[in-house]
Amino acid sequence: MTARYLTGIDVSQYQGNINWKTVRDAKIDFVHMRSNVGTKQDTHMKDYCSKAGLPFGLYVYIKPEEDVVMQMRMMLDNHKQTGATLIPQIDIEHHGEKKPKELKEIVRTCIKMATEELGKPPVSLYIPFFLELSCNAKERR
Repeated sequence: MTARYLTGIDVSQYQGNINWKTVRDAKIDFVHMRSNVGTKQDTHMKDYCSKAGLPFGLYVYIKPEEDVVMQMRMMLDNHKQTGATLIPQIDIEHHGEKKPKELKEIVRTCIKMATEELGKPPVSLYIPFFLELSCNAKERR
């Protein structure tokens, strides 16, 4: 039995107008679309969701300095309204001057909200310095 890997892309307003036929013709299996950056809605998300013609999920780019509950609420509401079928993602790429303990609480809050509402935890994306900062920087506590 040969394993088949799925190929996906992530998109946001920075991709502009997307030719979804070209995406489908390229044998892309799924799409993750940015729902919001902090508490600001991605300007192309709803258009992308209606036109993709592929299984899709949403992700939130978490801004640690903004209210994480509001950020997750926006993404979870968009998840329901758009009919997203894939597990959502949380994307944390900077610490926003938060201490590791505070960052861990932000992640816990995101996971708890998604799990309670959707029955499954979100996929969590981090860049390497965030993991190093979160796990190894005892001096920032």
